[in-house]
Amino acid sequence: MYHIYMFAYRGKGKASLPFFGNIRVHWVLENCNTGELAPLNTLRDFGKVSLFLAANATLAASIIVTFAYQIFNRCPNQSLSGCGPDNLYLVAQLVVLIVNFFFVIIHMLMATRFIMNCEFMLNVKEVGGRPLRPEAVASVLSRANLYYGIGLRQTYYSIPLFSWLLGPWTLVGMTVLYLGFAYYVESTNAFLHAANHVIGETEGASVFNNDG
Repeated sequence: MYHIYMFAYRGKGKASLPFFGNIRVHWVLENCNTGELAPLNTLRDFGKVSLFLAANATLAASIIVTFAYQIFNRCPNQSLSGCGPDNLYLVAQLVVLIVNFFFVIIHMLMATRFIMNCEFMLNVKEVGGRPLRPEAVASVLSRANLYYGIGLRQTYYSIPLFSWLLGPWTLVGMTVLYLGFAYYVESTNAFLHAANHVIGETEGASVFNNDG
């Protein structure tokens, strides 16, 4: 719910999303059809990171599935009905973790797909005799970043979900800590402070001006 709240303010300049969205658009406008390798290397590194996170999520999900299967095998008659309540509770926790990592894999692979499309589009001037506008390339990159951002947040979710294995109160405590940390990292004040040092704005709010 917290991340839905942050995304709801995307168009109102209340979070870091508009700032970095504008940065990506200007990056595409400045590097489209230049023929240079540096922008392609940047996109390639972006794709490597998303693939790395997808691979880690796959490994984590595989380990958890193996552990859950071992618990299932120890149950009488190898059925959930024969498992005790403690084992059923543990299996339910593991299933939630597996589902979370499954969505991490899907979103990171989708991000990689759009990153690769953006790589091919970056130095293409025409398609079917019609010019390929840089804004179209920026739109593809924004879509890649959307999937990457969702997958990254789902990776963050695994921290409180793993703490759930230690008990419900550990889950509550880690969730509160996570929300506080995430709000600080993604809130307007934190990013305005950083942006003021980078861009040199005297009025922080102007950094998030979508007109520029």
